[in-house]
Amino acid sequence: MAGFLEGRTFYSDITQSNRATGTFYLDNGDVYTNTWFKWEGVSNATGVTVDSPVHESFKWDGDKVAIVSFLYDSHDYVVNMATPEEEE
Repeated sequence: MAGFLEGRTFYSDITQSNRATGTFYLDNGDVYTNTWFKWEGVSNATGVTVDSPVHESFKWDGDKVAIVSFLYDSHDYVVNMATPEEEE
């Protein structure tokens, strides 16, 4: 979780919009909650606004989340984390 929240070090004005969420009960008894949304933030290093569609998946074990996965295209997110001087 700490690593995930570290993104706030590199981006400001972070928003999540157009969220859709569903919980799915599979035939084998597994339960997943999935959510889709648009992530947007302004790079503190470059000033570029970066946005990306995101898919999050949470696998439940009883009333606790057992596994979390995040799917998104990280290219623009990573490229805009550093200043040009840091990339040299």
